[in-house]
Amino acid sequence: MDIYAENATHKIKRDASEKLIADYATQLILEGNGVPQIEEICQRLNEDLNSPPLQSKVVNVIIKNLMANTERQKTINTLGFDINLHEGMISYSSSTPARPFLFGNDVIPMNTLSVIGGLGGSGKSMAMVEMIGAAAIGGAYANRS
Repeated sequence: MDIYAENATHKIKRDASEKLIADYATQLILEGNGVPQIEEICQRLNEDLNSPPLQSKVVNVIIKNLMANTERQKTINTLGFDINLHEGMISYSSSTPARPFLFGNDVIPMNTLSVIGGLGGSGKSMAMVEMIGAAAIGGAYANRS
């Protein structure tokens, strides 16, 4: 086996080990275990499964990141909306009261401060002029009323 194949095999094994440890740590977090317990259990799992085991600091970083994500998600859940960072989406949870929108149900929420952004010359000002005109006469914008 050449050096490239060995490196690729090692990386695949390491990535699989990190994912397994992360999945197991997530389960331990959801069960309400504390950080010291999670670190101890995951270090033992690492030593049992991997030869050679991942470095202790790698396992600790995995756990630290999971704990931070869990705390962030708890905070987000109390705010009434969901943020999906992988897809770049924000969606209101079902507990959020219905609110009126300008032009349909997903363009600009009424009674809020909204921001439109984009590169220079991409048509932000023209879009706003068209929206304001349509709103003033009760018309539609982008085939939405």
